[in-house]
Amino acid sequence: MVNKRNLDIGFATFGEEIIVPRGTTIGLDPEANPELIEQDPNIIQVRGIAEQLPFRSNSLNRVTSTFTIGDFSEIEESLEQVVRVLSPGGTANITLSLFDQVNQQNIRRILRDLPVANIRIIKLDEIESEVTVRITFRKI
Repeated sequence: MVNKRNLDIGFATFGEEIIVPRGTTIGLDPEANPELIEQDPNIIQVRGIAEQLPFRSNSLNRVTSTFTIGDFSEIEESLEQVVRVLSPGGTANITLSLFDQVNQQNIRRILRDLPVANIRIIKLDEIESEVTVRITFRKI
């Protein structure tokens, strides 16, 4: 059985809420602190930022992010990095807020130029002028 490698961007903030999938989960955060979570051999914390993911290309099976990409990082650079580190067939599940220049058309434009398929942008919530969406795609 192959050990799946999963990355959660922003893990130090939301790590206690994560549902850990099969395999190893790598929690990435600029202020990663292993003391925030119980010792679990399947969870590793790494310091880093979404715009410069410290992983080899094509090395991860799944990437998740909840209110980190776009809120605390540059969305275009972050999405390019997510696609770079995903293995072919790997999936991404990103929840973010849309605002000002970050809208569904801009996200689709960014992803259109990357090797991805099955792009879905689902509206989750709208409060005043802020819209929350979930973006999912698969690397080809």
